[in-house]
Amino acid sequence: MIQVLAAAAIILCAPATSDFALAAPARRTVLADLERLVQAAGSPPARVPVAMLRVVAPGLDLAWEGEAGIAADGPRTLRIASNTKTFVAAATLRLAEEGRLDLDAPIAGRLLPRSRTLLQDGGYDPAVLTPRMLLQHTSGLFDHASSQRYLDRVVAQPDYRWTRHEQVRMAMVDGRPYGLPGERFRYSDTGYVLLGEILETTTGQPMAEAVGSLLEFGRLGITHTWFETLEPAPPDAPARLTQWFDGVDVASIDASVDLFGGGGLLSTLQDMTRFYRALLRGDVFRHDSTLEMMVEPSPQSIASGEGGYGIGLARIVIDDQSCYGHGGFWGTEAWHCPDADVTVAGAVSSTSGHEALRGMTRSALALLLSESEDSE
Repeated sequence: MIQVLAAAAIILCAPATSDFALAAPARRTVLADLERLVQAAGSPPARVPVAMLRVVAPGLDLAWEGEAGIAADGPRTLRIASNTKTFVAAATLRLAEEGRLDLDAPIAGRLLPRSRTLLQDGGYDPAVLTPRMLLQHTSGLFDHASSQRYLDRVVAQPDYRWTRHEQVRMAMVDGRPYGLPGERFRYSDTGYVLLGEILETTTGQPMAEAVGSLLEFGRLGITHTWFETLEPAPPDAPARLTQWFDGVDVASIDASVDLFGGGGLLSTLQDMTRFYRALLRGDVFRHDSTLEMMVEPSPQSIASGEGGYGIGLARIVIDDQSCYGHGGFWGTEAWHCPDADVTVAGAVSSTSGHEALRGMTRSALALLLSESEDSE
């Protein structure tokens, strides 16, 4: 039986001043429930080597982090895949705030000097597509990451070094448009790969540098988050978590498979909770209206079902409360519920554990939201 090897209750050090702080018996119950959730995610039938969970709920005077698994031994750095999209989207919106990017202007011309011809050759009209469509996944762009030929190539040649434009070209060759621009919501990594190029052409900086500077990682205390192979690792970064994809060590798959905007970041659960809290508490943008625009699900995404998708943020509804966040293919999720000021980030070390991860994070959110309501 997989056991919890590291589960620490980290209670905020300042004296409790919140009207919603948990009484000692309730605190012990909540911590025990959180520990059980992590253990369940790392136990059969999930069969993932490691499950990790971090929660932050200041209204309950509570922060906690726990792990379960055969190799769980403290904080780890991990590939966060599509959780990167939230960072890229926020950086793009910062450009819009500064008046350097019009979200509704065509991407033809200076924004995509290299990819424009690829799009045209693939049957897309850059004079109609806009950055907002790319951000909201309403561009109609085929997703190169959904191409079977792409997936087969990744498995057959895991050490192959991809370029941004090879991935865009594959989207043009391997699939047809999902619909007319703006017509429907359909998730597309290719759109975020193009956003990475837009960040570079607009700022004159490499994408990795642009994201870090626009989001002011230093000011936010984001110290262990960086684009793999594009930036040096922080000298004090925690060791890598071994992540698995169909029995293959993810670290053996070249980072370029998921690097150019749709993914690419290495991070920790600590940094993920810190970023999503800062973003959704209004500490990243200069104007409240920017955050309001980011979290508002598009009509196209609402029509597609579930909670909807805004700009780099999905929405889920738990106990009538809206929570915003994202997931990543390698096995990560982060969610923040603004009304209760509750944040949860989780990870499993195998892509086979997506359902276990989903159950762990949703159950943790439901538990904390319930306690927040009961404490009012």
